Amino acid sequence: MKIFLSCDIEGVSGLVDFDDGGLNGKRYPDFAKIMSEEVAAVCALFPSETELFVKDAHMHAKNIPLSAMPDNATLMSGWSGHPYNMVQGLDESFDAMLLVGYHDQAGSDGSPAAHSFTGEVYSLKINGEYMSEFDIALMTASMLGVPTIFVMGDERITQKAGSLVPGIVTIPTKYGVGAAIASRTSSYNIQLVNQSKDQIEQILAGDKTDFIIELPKKFEIEIEYSRQHLAYHNSFFPGCELSGPRTIRFETDDFYEALRLFHFVI
Repeated sequence: MKIFLSCDIEGVSGLVDFDDGGLNGKRYPDFAKIMSEEVAAVCALFPSETELFVKDAHMHAKNIPLSAMPDNATLMSGWSGHPYNMVQGLDESFDAMLLVGYHDQAGSDGSPAAHSFTGEVYSLKINGEYMSEFDIALMTASMLGVPTIFVMGDERITQKAGSLVPGIVTIPTKYGVGAAIASRTSSYNIQLVNQSKDQIEQILAGDKTDFIIELPKKFEIEIEYSRQHLAYHNSFFPGCELSGPRTIRFETDDFYEALRLFHFVI
């Protein structure tokens, strides 16, 4: 069996804001350690013969030390420039994808650390719906026929995951209140991970087609930036148009072309 994990930091237990997840943040080493421990706990759900592939997908993507991973895991650190971005390494050969440390989208009040890819994206919509990094990962996995069966992150993103993928295993680590968060301890949330083992095994043993969403036939993409000059600059990407002072539009019927767009303009 092959299992893919993508890991971010803003959705881990206790993290409050971008300073906590930034390389120069005073508390960053603490949360890099929590991120590593929560990822390791999810890896431990699977027997040693399982082939695990872990994508470190936060910031410089060098948050998780290799020593934190089990021997049956391959850890991808850094960024190669592939359009799959936070789920690079994923392909049709994987039996399932699990997400750790994920968070709600830019413009949400679900967490002080809510954002979509970069701090310059004010909002990202596809067919009028706000998109999070979770949504893009889910759609990429579904494009490849890989079921998404688990997400651990802030309460708002786990609620969204449950509405999009009924039956998905969700572990909410915290919830946002204005510029604050309320969180249980990482050790408590890791206990919840451990308790999810039977549920995950049942999903993997059954029909997983319900964990693959149907992609729309057409993708009408709208990206609003925090600064107007970025919209102007990125409107020159082939197929893009400037639709407002801070907004570009792009249409395609191929989700890979949407990923290629995101690679260059966000």
